[in-house]
Amino acid sequence: HHAHRVELPFSVDTTRFHDDTHTRSLWRRTHMLTKDTCAFLFVGGMDSAHAFKGVSVLLDACARLPQNSSWHLFLVGDGNLQAQYRAYAYELGISDHCTFLGSVSNEDLPGVYIGADVHVLPSTSVAEAFGLVTLEAAASETPSIVSNLPGVSDLVEDGVTGYVVVSSDVQMLAEACQRMLEHSTETRQRMGNRARIRVQERYTSV
Repeated sequence: HHAHRVELPFSVDTTRFHDDTHTRSLWRRTHMLTKDTCAFLFVGGMDSAHAFKGVSVLLDACARLPQNSSWHLFLVGDGNLQAQYRAYAYELGISDHCTFLGSVSNEDLPGVYIGADVHVLPSTSVAEAFGLVTLEAAASETPSIVSNLPGVSDLVEDGVTGYVVVSSDVQMLAEACQRMLEHSTETRQRMGNRARIRVQERYTSV
C-alpha cells in the first residue's frame, strides 16, 4: 500500500504533531472542559477565499446536536467572514458551545489538536485539494470527519480512523458528529490511535 506515497507527495512531521497527555489535560483545563466533553475542532481560513471550507455547514450540523449534551466546537482561523460565522452561531443558538480561537501560532497549533477529540474538515468544494490538517490531527491521534472529496477522503478510513461524509450534507455531518459524541473517549482514542498508525505508514516525512 506504499503506492499512496507516490500519489500524494504531502507529508506531516510526526515529531511536531503527536499526542501528549500532559498537554491535553492542560489545554482542556484552560478551556474548562470536563472529562466527558467531546471537543470538535475546525482549522482553516475564514476569509472569502476559503468559504469552501464549509464553516456554515459545520455550524448547521452542530445545531442539530443535542444542546444539553457535553460537546464543544473550537474554530481556529481568522478572516473577514469570522464575524459572520460568530453571528451565525449565535443565531443558531449554539454560541455557548462554540469558541472562536482566531489565529493560532505554529507553536500552539499542535496543542490544539492534542486537546481536541475530533477534527472536522467539512469542505464543500474540490478547491480543497488535500487536507493537511487531517494529517496533523491524525498525527496527534485525533480522528477526523471529512467530506468525500477527491484527495481528502483518502486520508480517512471510514469507520476506522474517522468518518467520511457527503460534502455539504448537513444531516450526514450532524449524524457523524453525533456518533463521535456517543462514542466513549476510549473508542475515539482508539480511532485516533489507528489514524496515527496510518499516517506513519503512508504520509510521514523522514
